[in-house]
Parts: sequence; structure tokens; C-alpha cells
Amino acid sequence: MPPLVAVRQPHLINVLKNLKTFAARVPPKYRGSIEKALRTEGFLSFLLSRAAVSLLVAKATLKPTETTLGPEHEEIATVVEELYIAALLHAEDQWDLELKADGKTFMAVAASFVKHLADPYPLKTQNIQAALLGLDANPLIWTRYGLDLLGISLNSISIGGSTPTSTEPKDRRKVSLLGGDSLYATAQWAMAKLDSRACRKLIANTIAAYSDGQLRKRELIWNLDLTVKQYLEIEKVAGVAAFFGASTACAAFVNKVSDDIATQLAEFGSDLGLVVSLLKDVRTVGMTTALKLGRISAPIIFALQRDQRLKELLSTRLENAEDFEEALRRVKEHGMMPTIHLVNKLGARATARLECLEESKEKEALLTLVRGVACLHLMEDGEVSNEDSVVADMVVNPDPESRVFDMKVANLRLRAQLQRIHSSEQRSKHRLDAIQSLARGDDDVVALADDETRAPQGLGLEFNSEEVEWLILRGLERRTPLPEQLDLTHLLSCVSKGQDQVQERLLGLQEAAQSTKLKKAINEVFSSGGKRLRPALCLLVHSMLNESIGPGAQAAYDKVITLATSIEIIHTASLVHDDILDDADQRRQRQTMHQIFGPDVAVLSGDFLFAHASGLIESLEDDEVTRLVSLVIEEFGYGELAQSAKRFDTNVTLFNYLKKSFCKTASLLAAACRASAVLTGLRCEVCDVLYTYGFYLGLAFQIADDVLDFTGGEELGKPVGQDLSEGNLTAPVILCVNGNEDLGMAPTSGSKELRRLIQRQFAGPRDLDRALEIIRECGGVERANKLAEKMADKALEALSLVAPKDSEARRALAGLCKWAVRRSS
Repeated sequence: MPPLVAVRQPHLINVLKNLKTFAARVPPKYRGSIEKALRTEGFLSFLLSRAAVSLLVAKATLKPTETTLGPEHEEIATVVEELYIAALLHAEDQWDLELKADGKTFMAVAASFVKHLADPYPLKTQNIQAALLGLDANPLIWTRYGLDLLGISLNSISIGGSTPTSTEPKDRRKVSLLGGDSLYATAQWAMAKLDSRACRKLIANTIAAYSDGQLRKRELIWNLDLTVKQYLEIEKVAGVAAFFGASTACAAFVNKVSDDIATQLAEFGSDLGLVVSLLKDVRTVGMTTALKLGRISAPIIFALQRDQRLKELLSTRLENAEDFEEALRRVKEHGMMPTIHLVNKLGARATARLECLEESKEKEALLTLVRGVACLHLMEDGEVSNEDSVVADMVVNPDPESRVFDMKVANLRLRAQLQRIHSSEQRSKHRLDAIQSLARGDDDVVALADDETRAPQGLGLEFNSEEVEWLILRGLERRTPLPEQLDLTHLLSCVSKGQDQVQERLLGLQEAAQSTKLKKAINEVFSSGGKRLRPALCLLVHSMLNESIGPGAQAAYDKVITLATSIEIIHTASLVHDDILDDADQRRQRQTMHQIFGPDVAVLSGDFLFAHASGLIESLEDDEVTRLVSLVIEEFGYGELAQSAKRFDTNVTLFNYLKKSFCKTASLLAAACRASAVLTGLRCEVCDVLYTYGFYLGLAFQIADDVLDFTGGEELGKPVGQDLSEGNLTAPVILCVNGNEDLGMAPTSGSKELRRLIQRQFAGPRDLDRALEIIRECGGVERANKLAEKMADKALEALSLVAPKDSEARRALAGLCKWAVRRSS
């Protein structure tokens, strides 16, 4: 069985099923972009994609005692595909262009490669040149064998038989943002469950660098001084190369290969990804698109080095059609072949890196793949067409620079071979030591196989719907009265030092960014102040429990500061994206980020913040904390989807609302409290109770926040009833329309009229005003406040169980329950 078939059946099929399962969770209204991605990327996944390459590398790096791939390898392949699709969704201006370019380029290249696999003879020069130069590939090579190998049919790549929903242009950004966030969230949770901290760190760094790099790309539009080296450097982190590199590195990390080999395989993936990018650049559609957008790609850079007239044309931004056509002709004439030669070089370097692998069918498949797409047979086999004298000259009479490059590749190949030999010796030594220890009957026997890591257990560590539902239902019972109200500044005064340290770190994030726009966005979003409630919870819980940990107090405190910083970054990132989805012009009387910098900068800045926070969490090196925070990010995506699916739905229940509120708000507060207790070193039972405290405090906070939509007015920087006008039905509305049996509340007298107004989406000129009148007259706000107080009571009950001893921090945590339901902003 050919190696590609071996990873296609069943592994790539399972990857596609995983992606389809995600798409099925998305409400139909918002499913179009994701389905579009899966149709296109699903097609490419069967031959040349991050998932296929990841699985081949995983198979090639399995331990000698293992013969088959496991679910963890499929999970990695799925995650990288999800991340790539999410990145395309968030790079809105590139979405259609990227997918079209992928499809046109790889249909042709894949066709030639399929022919090669089906035919014992070498790749045909004319076929591969047709693929590279943008000509139509020979349709005769689409043999039945090729179609079977790729596993492609129109039926096999459809998603549950559904038809994508067309979207108005004004909603495209929201659709793409929502779909991308959901994919990022799903991938985040999948990574958290994977027993590889190295993979999780790499993925976080990849997304942060990609987001930063995408903004840098925008800053380089029409930059005629860009060099090829600079272009490749930014493409490596902000193009498809980033995801190829992540896919190959993660496959190696999961198999616990040595760091040297993992690095080589990561670089192999990057080189392959750069080849992919250059293949898109060198096609006519790629050059045309680059010239239209002012994106200075490799063919344009090469052409600029050889053609002064082209520089004059580009300096005018190609404002008329004649200039554009002339520029395109000159780029083709002077930039196409040097770019193909660069593809050859990168392909040669990629094949050299593969020498770090033991000989196997999978290694041979990877080599064949690279040779096919990078046209290496032209260099290695001497099969050069007489019709192409330029290529012939490059192969037969290489220039001095090429000879130097060839020597570097030869040295790289030798280093990779040495790494392979060293790795093999280390494995043999480890196994021999284990056998000798076993023979001697040593108590401390070196393990022959890695021990399985038991997943942490407890509240907030698994997406357990029954636990969440049980907590919500318990919250509807009346419990301990709340303490007297306290001012928030006074409540948090006992952790003011820690709050200042967190703020300093938040502003210091600018140093981690290279994009000027990203630096400004970070400064804007974190210098605007805010309650900083979530980091305060981390610090207060740690302070309250501090006496329990003894000598390790300072180390634990440092970790809690890092946790508090990352929690606030995650919260801020979610607000940045929420403001785009909600069309919010202001937040707390300040302009939102997308109003100041534009939606592109806001989306990518949010991605950068999410990824950077994930990297900070990984630096704590605590798997339980990683799972807690990753699940919160997954729940963010679920909450946003749940809200979007229920707009103007008058049948939404209080239970549905509370569950959505948990996902959007309470989950992060609960995770902050528990994670702080974990890092402080407390036992599981205490951590569970503190999660419960944060759970109910978060629900009380969100209910009170939704009440402010009816009472806050200008203090919140948004009009009264904005959530209601957008169809987001919150506690005051639901308790008026439907009441709640558990709370002893029947629907109000105005429920039928209010239901009608909502169902027609406030189409009349005074519909919204009338709806607000009904809610006020029928006591919707009072009913919601009563519910918020019940949730706050439950939070206090949990606090009394875990911390009976009085302290400033304990009183502050209790006071927050009172403040949460009585605040005015």
C-alpha cells in the first residue's frame, strides 16, 4: 500500500470527520465560511496539506516498538488544519484569494504528483512546468488511480448535505470572525488534552507570531525596498509556512523525538510551506493579485532587481490599466524563473533536512512530495527540456552563489544524518539500560515505555454539561444573605501591589510585538484602565490561602502574577472580538479598538493576545491550569455561537441564558479562582469549592451586567436597550416573557405583547421603546436583580466552606458578591 494511502485510510478521513463534526455545531446562519473552508481545504488535505504532512512525519518518527498512528496524531493534524482555516477566516481580505490560489495551484501540482505515483517513470518535465507556470495540467493524468488515491468526490467533501448560507457583505467580517474564533477555541481545548507541553507552547507561539506578522505584512504594502530575505522571513511566520512548520514539529514532539530532530522537522515543514507560498506567487493569478493589492511578492522583488522600468511603474501604484498590464508582463519576464529557482533551492534544503529520519516508506513519500512540488528532478536527474534554456543554464552552469548554497545544503544533510545516528544510539542505550535494570531486579527500573499521564480531574477541567447544569440549578435556591456593600477600590486595596505588577506586565506586551500597529493597539487597550476584576480574583484567592503553603510562598506568588496577567489578556482579547460582533462603537465611554484601528487590526490583535496568553499559561508548566484556561477559551466560542443562534428567539429559557452566561463570563472567573488555588498548592476539594465560588460570582456579575443594559444608559457608553435591540434576550426580558417555575415567577401581564414585538424584531418605529416600557412596568429588572442576588448567595456559601478564617482577602471576596449585584457600571 502506498504511504499516502496508508495515512489517508483512515487517518486523513478521520481528520476531515473531526472538522465536519465541528462545523455541525455551528448555527446554519454562521456556517457558510467554515463549510467553504472545509470544502476547499478538505480537498487539498488528501495530498498536500498540513494534515497529510503531519501524519507522514508522525508515522516516520514512531518508536521502533510502535507500528500505527494513534488518536493523538490525528488530533494534532486536526488542530493544525483548524488553526490554518481560522487564520484564513480572520485574514478577511485574503480569504477568497488564498483559497482560490490554493485550489488552482495544487490542483495542477497534485495532478502531476498523482501521475508520478501511478507511473513508475519519473515526473514529466512538461507536466510539472505546466503546474508551476500556470498552464492547465493535462486532464488525461486524472486517472481513476489518482482519484482513488486522493479520495476525492463531490459527495465525500460535502458537509452533512447542507448548502452554505449566502452572507451579506456587511456581515462577512462577523461571520469570519465568529467561525475563526470557534475554530481557535476548539483547537485550544484539543491541545490542552494532549500530553505535550512542547506542542502547546509551539502552537501558542505560532498563532502569536502569525497575527503579528499579518499586521506587519499590511505595513509593507507597496514597499519597493523589500528584499527576498525579508520576504521569506515574514512569510515563514505569517504565511502557510507557519502552519506546515507547526504540523511537522508537533508530530515529532508527540512522538518524543530529540530536540535536534524536532527542530530539523520544524524547519523542513517551514521550507515546504515556503515552497507552497512561492508556487502561489509565481502563478499568473498570484502575480496579478499581488500587483492589485500592492503586496510585494518574490517574483516582483526579483523583477525589481532586474528592471528599473518596473520600479517606475510600481511607484505610481498602477492606477491605469496600461501600466498594470505592462508591470505584469515585466514581472513574468524577469521574476518568474528566479522564483522557480528559489523554489528549487528551498526544496533541496527541505530534502536535506529529512536525512534526520530513519529510512522508511513515509520518509520516501515525503521526499517524493518535496521533489515533485519543488521540481527537484530538474536538478537531480538532469531531465531538462531543451525548450527551457534558462532552467538548463541554472542546472548545468550554476552561478557562484548557487555553488555556495549547494555546499550549505550538503553540510545540512550531513548534520541531519549525524542527528539521526545519535538519536538511534540514544534509543538503543535507553532500552539496554532498562533491560539491564530489569535483569538486576533494581527497585528504580528505567521505564521501557512512557507512563500514561492521568488527566487532572475536578470542576472546570472537563466540558461536563451535567456538572454545569447541576450548579445552575443549585443556584436557584435561596442561601446566605450578602454582606454589606463595599467600594470596589477599597475591596481590592489589599492586592493593589499585585494589581500594579499585572498592569506593568500588560503594558509590557508591546515589547513582544514587531508590528507598529499591534504595539499601538496593545498600548491603547491596556492603558485605558478597567476594573481588572479577574486578575484581582487570582490575587485575592492566593492571598486568602497563602498561609497554607509555607516555604514556597514566593514561588507560588510569582506564578499567580503570571496567571493573573494571562487571565486579563484573555478577557481583553474576548472583548476586542465581541465589540466587532456587536457593532459596538464604544466601551465604557471609550472608542473600541476596531473603531480606532479598523477591523483587521482588531481581529489580529485579539488573536495575538489569545495566543500570547496561552504561551504565558504554558510557562507555568502546570497541566491542570492549562486545561482550565483552555476549556474557558473553548467555552467562549460555544457561548458566542449559542448567543448568535438564539437572537430574537422568544422561546429561550432562563436555563439556556444562564448556560450561555457561564460560557461567556462565569467560566473565566471560575477558572481564575481555581487556577490560583492550584498554583498556591491547595488540595482538589478546596479547588473545587473555589471554582464554585467563581462560577456563581460570574453568573451574578453577568446578570447584573445585563440589567445595566436597561438602567446604565450613558454611564456604559451605549444606548439603553442595545442588547435587546440586537435580539440578545437577557434575564430581565426572559423573566418577563417566560417567567421561571423554579423561582416562582409566572409570565408577566405584558408577556404576549412583548413576545410579538421581539418576534417582529422591533420593525415598527416605536417597537423598541414600547418593549422597554413593558419590561419596566412588569418588573423585569427587579426580577433579574433577585436572580443575581440568589447567585451571589451561592458564591458566599462556597466561600464560607473553604475559608472560615477571617482575613482582608476573605472579606474582599465576600464583598465582591455584594458589589457585583449592586454596581452601576
